[in-house]
Amino acid sequence: MRAVMASSTACHTYAALCALVLAAGFVASRSVGAAIALLLGALAIYPPRHERLVWPLVPLIWIYVAAGVRFAGSWLAGRLPRMRPAARGAVVMAAAALIAWQGAAGLMMVSTNLKWL
Repeated sequence: MRAVMASSTACHTYAALCALVLAAGFVASRSVGAAIALLLGALAIYPPRHERLVWPLVPLIWIYVAAGVRFAGSWLAGRLPRMRPAARGAVVMAAAALIAWQGAAGLMMVSTNLKWL
């Protein structure tokens, strides 16, 4: 399993980048984003073991990541029109890396489960 997982620094860097794009998505859609951010802030304080309360919010978080990518793309398109193709390529590459990373982990889980049959 260690062969598939990236280094800890790479994972933390990717997580920080996703958090930055998530914050941009919250800014882009302030009305609902503020409520979700408040809920996540409340869950950070109480209760001490809140993992089960956060999992239903994961799809919403990914929606805000997509909104953040759209916001960043429109912001860049207005300021750097020649960078638009490069920015699109970077987004596609980041999405492909995420899909490959999660797909490899998923394949490992499936192969482990098939061994139990």
